[in-house]
Amino acid sequence: IVGAYRENDVSLGRDDERHPLEPALNEIKRYFGDVWLNLDRSSEEERREMLNALADSEPNTFDAAFRDALFVKTAGHPLFTLELLRDLQERGDIYKDGEAKWTPREGIDWGELPARIEGVVGERIARLDEPLREVLNVAAVEGSTFHAQTIGRVLNQPERQMLKDLSRELDKRHRLIVEMGEVKAGRAILSRFQFANTMLQQYLYEQLGTGERRLWHGDIGDAMEALLGARADDFASELAHHFDRAGQDEKAVHYFARVGERALQVAALAPARNAFSRALEHMREADLSNVGELSRESLQCKLAEVCQRSGALAEAVELLEVCLASARSGNPKLASAALATLSRVRLQQGRYQDALAASAEAVSLAEAARDPASMAVALRRLGQSQWQNGDAPTGRATLQRALDIYQTVDDRRGAASALGELGAAAFGEGDLATAGRAAADAVKLFQTLGERQSAAVYLGNLGVVAEESGDLVTARQHYTAALATLRELGAKKDIAIAEIN
Repeated sequence: IVGAYRENDVSLGRDDERHPLEPALNEIKRYFGDVWLNLDRSSEEERREMLNALADSEPNTFDAAFRDALFVKTAGHPLFTLELLRDLQERGDIYKDGEAKWTPREGIDWGELPARIEGVVGERIARLDEPLREVLNVAAVEGSTFHAQTIGRVLNQPERQMLKDLSRELDKRHRLIVEMGEVKAGRAILSRFQFANTMLQQYLYEQLGTGERRLWHGDIGDAMEALLGARADDFASELAHHFDRAGQDEKAVHYFARVGERALQVAALAPARNAFSRALEHMREADLSNVGELSRESLQCKLAEVCQRSGALAEAVELLEVCLASARSGNPKLASAALATLSRVRLQQGRYQDALAASAEAVSLAEAARDPASMAVALRRLGQSQWQNGDAPTGRATLQRALDIYQTVDDRRGAASALGELGAAAFGEGDLATAGRAAADAVKLFQTLGERQSAAVYLGNLGVVAEESGDLVTARQHYTAALATLRELGAKKDIAIAEIN
């Protein structure tokens, strides 16, 4: 005999008494032991296998990206997977091609819930008592993954009661969420949970009114800040999202800027661009000139750096000119940073004399600001411009000055960049020994900082030095190692250079 039942139905009981199936199940366990296949607790590998079996029940061209999106949406839940596939067929988002294979269209809207799934999810939520539904409503606003302590603070409930509601009721009894362990953030210990299925979270979120969502997002952001204290910036992405949805412009600007800065440090240019753009939008919408130490011009300068690094040079120049128009007279430190970036743009455009003029002015303004960090950046750009203009000895001396200042102020990232450029200038002079040492030191520093893309770029430079020295075996080893990392990171421009090498 094979029997199937929903465990959460049995756990709810019937007419305020035990479900009649419960004692029978206990007897089966007593006499026959563990004869259960718990489909709710199957591994991710098993659920993916099931999803692929369902998807492949008919000929198709579903690629890994489509299957991953389907799994994210359904978590491999059999009913949800089947219903979503049927819904995609009915909407024409998957269609039969000339070979009668199901094929996904581009730009599928994964946000729409099929009516039959809404019915299933709505029925499960309707079984809950009102306090538990309220807990899930707030959790749905925090996201598909949420924290017990945040929800407890928002609802003004003791931590012990909140953990009981989440762990015993909503996880073990109703199977609507899954406990994911704990994380430590400063002095705070946060208990992480996630919805058993993103469709549950989406359904709950969409049932809330627009104003209600806005208020909950603000409450959740405030609660997270209070819990995290000085470690709040570690959760900048989540906090930016909540304060953005809450319409709290100043806090949204602060956290979007933090997200952008961190993304820029690891060369994640698309996220950095989005974050700085969103911060500027909030400043414009709220007519803000400053948020703390952040100014609109400083954000424009950061966005310009992202544009410069991603090749959008005309846009970078436009942003920098707007920034310089106001910064030259009143903020020499910011003007120096803007000119240093402009110098780099001009080098990329092949306008070497313009790059030299911009970097020289950046040095003068850094001196006026009496800021060592700004001086190091300006000198690095000046040295780069000098050797690109054909004066490698002067460029090397200027880059060495920049490196000395970076080391004095303990800016390891700046020092690594200066070392890399010093190596390039030495290579241009034919000084292969210095070029090799500088590139090797740059690689080590970037590896220590966890900046894999920059480390791979300068590993490629090491390969160039080895090749020029006639050591083709070592050169190939460096190129191959660099290429493997760059392919993993998807850095197309640097992949191309490594392929050419």
